[in-house]
Amino acid sequence: MLNEPNKKVVMVTSTVPGEGKTFISINLARSLSLMDKKVLLIGGDIRNPKLSHDLGIPKVNIGFSTYLAGMAHGVDEVTEVLYPNFHIMQAGPVPPNPNELLSKQTLNDLFDGLREVYDYIIIDSAPVGVVSDSFMLNRVADVTLYVMRERVTQKDAVNFVNSIKRDNRLAGVTVVLNGTTPQGKYGSYKYGYKYSYRYGYSQKYGYGKSKKS
Repeated sequence: MLNEPNKKVVMVTSTVPGEGKTFISINLARSLSLMDKKVLLIGGDIRNPKLSHDLGIPKVNIGFSTYLAGMAHGVDEVTEVLYPNFHIMQAGPVPPNPNELLSKQTLNDLFDGLREVYDYIIIDSAPVGVVSDSFMLNRVADVTLYVMRERVTQKDAVNFVNSIKRDNRLAGVTVVLNGTTPQGKYGSYKYGYKYSYRYGYSQKYGYGKSKKS
């Protein structure tokens, strides 16, 4: 998946919250850093930031969103070093205009610069069945890890990700099955997860719903 030198940016997404995309993002970034690769993990889920919570570090009020908004003086101001070779850029404050920020040329310019510095850039992005943010981030991604989780992912999500792959809406989609048991089989999963979460989004997108910016 990442054996080509120009494939540096990995976007990690899912259909809905709770499927483990942030967990996968963190562990992938940490594993690559332990292989002597210089890695940046970006909190790309700017509507519902979780990186600081899952990493057990203080949440900061500057990050990805503030950089895109032109409120940071440089990349160094919005990145932190957690371990040797493992840097992070937190999501920053939840912006009032996420789609506008993600559509800016600043995003392209940022990633052009990051490619010169890092071996790998991992983006923990928003679920594609909830909002369109990951589709907007797709233009800077080389590979997409699409996380599904046993006993959480709905059966219809399989058709959803197949349609995304068929229509080339996300770059180089690879499905990651999370939370499986040794005896588990895909056909025996228990579906029917209830969407009772609060996620910081006003409307679902793409997964049987209409778009909302």
